[in-house]
Amino acid sequence: MKKKLVMILMATAVAASLSACGKNSDDKETGSTETVQEAETEAESTTQEKVSDRADYIPIEELNMDEYLTLPDYANMEVDVEKKEATDEDIEDYINKEMLSACEVKDREVKDGDITNIDFVGKLDGEEFDGGSAQGYQLRIGSDSFIDGFEDGLIGAKPGETLDLNLTFPDTYDNNPDLAGKDVVFTVTVNSILESKEYADVSDEDIKKYSIGYDSKKALWDEAKKEVTEQNEKEYEDNVVSAIGNWLLQNTEFKSVPQHLVDEAIESQNSYYTSLAGMYGMDLESYVSASGMTMDDYNTAMEEMSQSLVKQYLLMEAIARKEGIAVTDDDITAQAEKDLEIYSGYYKSAEELIENAGRADYRMNIVQNLVMDKLKGMVNINIVEPSTEEAKEGHAAQENADEDETTSTDSDESNAQETLTEEASTDKN
Repeated sequence: MKKKLVMILMATAVAASLSACGKNSDDKETGSTETVQEAETEAESTTQEKVSDRADYIPIEELNMDEYLTLPDYANMEVDVEKKEATDEDIEDYINKEMLSACEVKDREVKDGDITNIDFVGKLDGEEFDGGSAQGYQLRIGSDSFIDGFEDGLIGAKPGETLDLNLTFPDTYDNNPDLAGKDVVFTVTVNSILESKEYADVSDEDIKKYSIGYDSKKALWDEAKKEVTEQNEKEYEDNVVSAIGNWLLQNTEFKSVPQHLVDEAIESQNSYYTSLAGMYGMDLESYVSASGMTMDDYNTAMEEMSQSLVKQYLLMEAIARKEGIAVTDDDITAQAEKDLEIYSGYYKSAEELIENAGRADYRMNIVQNLVMDKLKGMVNINIVEPSTEEAKEGHAAQENADEDETTSTDSDESNAQETLTEEASTDKN
């Protein structure tokens, strides 16, 4: 399986803050734009004096790097990096999972076992009731996930058809006791029927019928091959970054770590998790508790994670200076202006985006990218084939990486961060 990236692009606060606001508004984790911004505002209002506002604060760009580390001879670095080829098995697997898993059908009626895309509105005594409406909902007929009669009532309907279902809630209905035993009407529009097919079983005519943008199996195959090849290339580039980062960490002598930068990293992490907790209507302590951690565990993890992060920052800063790489305030603003195009609707200006992410973290994210671009052109890279197990699991790892661009260390601190996000979410839902 693809290794986690160890250091580069691990500006955790930057990536975490941006990803928290950059997902779709219907994502369970993020909620609406308003919820995100309200949570961040509340977190900021409860924050004490920022570390960067302390009288004795020294930004990393003004520190003497020789006091904190000794760089290795990275110009002669040699690393082994895995790179996969797009095999026929990989391509067919991609087609089945990504391109033929939900094919829209328009020329027949709904039948048992179908996945339908529907809009529906539930009414009690002519009035809509809470939790009874949705748009673009995907429902498998026969799953028994709705009350009796709902799914069966859609059998025989055609895409585009709207029908009223006169149903009765069960006498015992824990989800909403006010609806128990009540007669209701669901107005349902069948948007489409979705079929899942295997590449080996479809014909050119099937491909045309599904209206997925291809007129033959060959055209579908060619596009899938292109996608898989691009995924493999991206994974390879990530592996290069990971290998270089591992080598640097293992061969750099760290003398000390400036505590004020560690405190700043902790502050940024706390701000992020406080905002995330707010999206679930919790304070930080409740959110941490929901993850199965104590506050002592959390504080220890934040200290260790931040120590590791600052070491990486120092390393990148030292290499940047040695290679003559400079990042000015204008560079930071210019990058924020570009990022603003991605996060429009969440931030009104580049300055607001930088402030939210934290200038130090945002600057270091830029520095790290520039340093890695430089190093990738200097080091000796030996391309090796992945092991059999890694070859089989590689695409699953890439899918996970695409869901979360935030990178992490191979340490317990990273696991703690994932636990906080995933388990608290599970508890809340």
